Amino acid sequence: MCRVLGVARGGYYAWRDASATPSPRRKRREEIVAKIREIHEASDATCGSPRVHDELVRRGVKINRKTVERYMEQHDISRF
Repeated sequence: MCRVLGVARGGYYAWRDASATPSPRRKRREEIVAKIREIHEASDATCGSPRVHDELVRRGVKINRKTVERYMEQHDISRF
């Protein structure tokens, strides 16, 4: 199959093994998105990214407000 697709066996196995375990960056992103959902739901879905960001900072999470906005957009977490 690797020959047909034109990929090296080593490259295939590296890709397969890398996708099995999430990277530290991906783990952090997933944790932050879970916190964003928690904060948003606790506010009865009334707060947007600025207030969610403020709450994350109060909880000790170092993150940019625009990043919170992007995560909320990507994961369809909105006020409506």
